[in-house]
Amino acid sequence: MEFVAKKKMLKVTIGGVSHEMRCPTIGERQEFLEKLKAVKPEDAISAYADWYSGLGLPREALYSFDADDFFEFLDFVSNPKKKPLNST
Repeated sequence: MEFVAKKKMLKVTIGGVSHEMRCPTIGERQEFLEKLKAVKPEDAISAYADWYSGLGLPREALYSFDADDFFEFLDFVSNPKKKPLNST
């Protein structure tokens, strides 16, 4: 028997413009969450922008989200197989 884990890419479309980013590994996510605990609340968005930029999503793209889309995006990246709230 063999289990093969594949590297996954996520497609993020904002205002009609599509971007691809890689899905974070469990280790990357854990490391980021530990770093996030040490960040001042007013610097949290910048910390997310740095992290997602490292995964391939341009900072400008992240900053173009409205607040609702930003929080929905955070949930999507954490649980990409879950059906997004705004899909039909």
